[in-house]
Amino acid sequence: MPSRHHIAIFTEPSFGYCRGVAYGVRVFLGDWPGWTVAEYGADAEGVRWACRDGMTGAVAHVARSGLEAELRTCGVSVVNTSQARIEPMAPLVGMDNRAIGRMAAHHLLERGLSTLVLAPSSTTRYGRDRAEGFRDALPDGVRLIDLDEDPAWKGMGLTPAARKRRAARLAALPRPAGLFAIHDPEGASLLELCREAGIHVPGDLAVLGVNDERSLCTTTTPSLSSISVPARAIGEEAARMLAGLIEGRPPPSVPVLLAPTAVVARGSTDVWAHADPVAAQALAFIRAHAGKGIRVTAIADAVHASVSKVEKSLRGACGRRPRELIHDEQVRQAQILLRTTDLPLDQVASACGFADARRLWAVFKARAGTTPGAWRKLHAEGTPGTDSGGPDVHLA
Repeated sequence: MPSRHHIAIFTEPSFGYCRGVAYGVRVFLGDWPGWTVAEYGADAEGVRWACRDGMTGAVAHVARSGLEAELRTCGVSVVNTSQARIEPMAPLVGMDNRAIGRMAAHHLLERGLSTLVLAPSSTTRYGRDRAEGFRDALPDGVRLIDLDEDPAWKGMGLTPAARKRRAARLAALPRPAGLFAIHDPEGASLLELCREAGIHVPGDLAVLGVNDERSLCTTTTPSLSSISVPARAIGEEAARMLAGLIEGRPPPSVPVLLAPTAVVARGSTDVWAHADPVAAQALAFIRAHAGKGIRVTAIADAVHASVSKVEKSLRGACGRRPRELIHDEQVRQAQILLRTTDLPLDQVASACGFADARRLWAVFKARAGTTPGAWRKLHAEGTPGTDSGGPDVHLA
């Protein structure tokens, strides 16, 4: 085995996900003696340049069959990080897209929405898996409208006629409803169609995207809620796998899939549509004040109801106890701080309404399945060249 290795990253730099993956690869391999890393275009020309530079291994966003064919002629180990193709190239490190779909469904259901809409999803593997997870998470009694087979989304590209038909279809949806867009560009496009059709977002239609492309999500009207994904961690895991392949270890028999990070809630899903007004007011109060370490009695006082009434209403609307909902919101806020700041755990605990870091540790472990420190190591940001603006979350 050569003493030096040149690792190529084949990426689509316009995608925030790809930039995050590339950063993760650099973080993992950056200090390895004798290993160099460089980025190339995810196309045949990029492969040719990498071969000229002495490529000995690659992490690649293999979204097209042509790129896979080019890479297979090079005789080097490759780890794929794209799930766009219906049959992705293996070995693969990527997202748990079914978990993303389930997270999306839970977020919209928590808003009290009983009519949910699924944007077109069947052209990619990740779209199909997200849609499957979304459907599987829906309880009985929830109406699902799947736009995948809707005539308004068949053909016609992005012509003015197609936009008019799609805007009219959105205007005809039952209200209120929640719509899951398979990725952020689709979500942004749907928000624009809603504006053209006179649909109020989020009052008539709540919209949720995926990838938390903040340069996009924070510039739509309203700002787009989105599910954040662990792109950097995917890059680090792909680099780890690639190093093993180069050293002669066998590839894993199944894809390595990482769970989504969290829902970054913004204006496009800032709605509470629960039929029970006590539940709706209680949930809004929890969202706004969980970071103050509130108790159930504070919720009852705020909504002018008894503690027993609050508990009954929330259990009926969400199937959860008030304390569980408070902890979920505190953990969500803690995850945002752990992901986007370097604050020590005691300061994170204080900002999220915990008495101390020990209490944060216990609740976080119970709700997230891992410790705050381990979660931060896996999901921390600070990626040069990617979106760096913080999420629209109030931590009063």
